[in-house]
Amino acid sequence: MSLVRIALANIRVPATPRESVLLATSAVAEAGRARDLLSGATFPGTGGRARKRHPHAHVAEPGSYRPVSFADPANSFHEKAVLCRAAENTCCFASVNSASEGSGTTSAVARPDGTLQCFQPYGQEGLHVADLDLSAATGYLASRDRASPM
Repeated sequence: MSLVRIALANIRVPATPRESVLLATSAVAEAGRARDLLSGATFPGTGGRARKRHPHAHVAEPGSYRPVSFADPANSFHEKAVLCRAAENTCCFASVNSASEGSGTTSAVARPDGTLQCFQPYGQEGLHVADLDLSAATGYLASRDRASPM
């Protein structure tokens, strides 16, 4: 078993891009202080550096549907896409959303078999931590259609 720990910053919807960066860096710093989660961590494919990304934000409309359970049939298709992407590529898949009151989606991690590993409660700010078993992430299904050399 090859475990890697990841942390998803499930933060409130920022008012500006600058506030977005401040909220994300604060969440990572808090994780480091609280449990030393990211000390010595490297980020594959980035030359050892974390990639900076502006979070996707889904803000609920007044009176709209409020999900409580991940991938419920009434929820957004985005949640089912998380599970599908993991299964179709035989890889671990993580999706991050901003925490907002009544948000229709949330942060989640799917296993390589397409099953849900964990998710952040809807609308709840915080650092969502998951241990991924990379030995299960074979990438077999993603590589099966590659053209063989002639």
